Amino acid sequence: MQETVLTVVRDVLGRADVGLDDDFFEAGGSSLLVVEAIGRLRELGVAVPARVFVESTRLLDVAEAARPTA
Repeated sequence: MQETVLTVVRDVLGRADVGLDDDFFEAGGSSLLVVEAIGRLRELGVAVPARVFVESTRLLDVAEAARPTA
């Protein structure tokens, strides 16, 4: 799950240097990019609540909240 989240976030942000300890918004993220990341993750069968990106902006926390969709 961590690799999937990290790959999608790196692609959405256009940055290969982003890691799990980085903050999504400090790395260049925005609310619009949260929506894009959630959509791409959903396409891959991964669900992440939007609030996790806002409340726990560290990517490791986002990856830990990710769940497979049914």
